[in-house]
Amino acid sequence: MPYRCPLCRLSLHPLSASWGCHNGHRFDRAKEGYVHLLPANRKHSRAPGDEKGMVQARRRFLEAGHYQPLAAYLRKQSADLAPQRLLDIGCGEGYFTAALAAGFPEAASYGVDISKNAVQKAAKKYPAVSFCVASNHDLPFEDHAFDLIVRTYAPSSDAELTRLISANGQLIIVTPGPDHLRELRERIYQQVNDHAETPSVPTGFTLLDSQRIEHQIAASGAEALDLLTMTPFGWHASDELKSALASETQVALSADFIIQRYQVSS
Repeated sequence: MPYRCPLCRLSLHPLSASWGCHNGHRFDRAKEGYVHLLPANRKHSRAPGDEKGMVQARRRFLEAGHYQPLAAYLRKQSADLAPQRLLDIGCGEGYFTAALAAGFPEAASYGVDISKNAVQKAAKKYPAVSFCVASNHDLPFEDHAFDLIVRTYAPSSDAELTRLISANGQLIIVTPGPDHLRELRERIYQQVNDHAETPSVPTGFTLLDSQRIEHQIAASGAEALDLLTMTPFGWHASDELKSALASETQVALSADFIIQRYQVSS
């Protein structure tokens, strides 16, 4: 198993109901199957990451199939890699992690997120994937443990990405395209700025290819409200907008994603 101790960096080994290292550090395995590898002194808040309402909204929206084209594209783009181990950074409640894992049934699949609420839901629904709670900037895995790393929207350290990727591994990063959810943003902000169309290349990697995929979403008002709730846009939306969305029969939205694939620089 590729877990390492977040306190002393020694390898972690499975025990009866926990994980432990040779220095005696122990980390309980939750009843849902995930392991909590975020030390209390590194949490920076009582409950970091997405809270329960955001996680529940995200699950409802994603399971309605509105981002299924992205999940299908991620699986298709990585189909030729045949990874032995894959990692989804910022996995949330596990929708994209499970989609990737289904494409590689022989691989060991891992998901990591700083939100205990999200990981708890992910582990309960997708027991075939190994999930853990940890910081994306200090990931509790052994060096060069993964042949495929996927990061959808979540921030992380470039140094951690180069540390974790295997010599012949590949990294896939998904960022919002210029028009992503433009209709929603126009209802929140007085001035709408486009997302960057050419995301920066992580240090230590070489860009292999970049694709932009777009599709239209026909969401119900309740689904649009879930989308608002699961994104940072929800923090800036007025109560009036939330009420308006909830009462609408259908909300037309643009989905716009940039998917970039990298390999380690030689």
